[in-house]
Amino acid sequence: MKNYLLLVPFSIAGLISLFFIAKTSIPQRGSLSEIDSSSIGKTVSVTGKIISKKVHSAGHVFLTISDGDSRVTVPLFSGYLKNLEKEGITQYNLKIGREISVIGTVQEYQGTIEIIPKKTSDIKILS
Repeated sequence: MKNYLLLVPFSIAGLISLFFIAKTSIPQRGSLSEIDSSSIGKTVSVTGKIISKKVHSAGHVFLTISDGDSRVTVPLFSGYLKNLEKEGITQYNLKIGREISVIGTVQEYQGTIEIIPKKTSDIKILS
């Protein structure tokens, strides 16, 4: 029984360490051409020009960004957009031809690779 009691503090310390490592991990910076199905679940940081923009009736905006060689979809869901507006970025600022940087988690939806931003600071308009 005493041996098991020793494991509890070490387990708690391990969980706390994992929490802080996850919170302070730096997203992988790369080009859009490096993002594929092996990137799913990873947090990445990319830059690209908006080449397509679709506004859904529910208020979502779906951007397609390209770096010239590759492209990826960036879905901005309505709740996220409301928070983004507080930072001065609206769907109207996100115009075709503008260069943006995106930090987000790579996911796949219906065979399409997407980068999904979480925080308002994950989208920046560069030009």
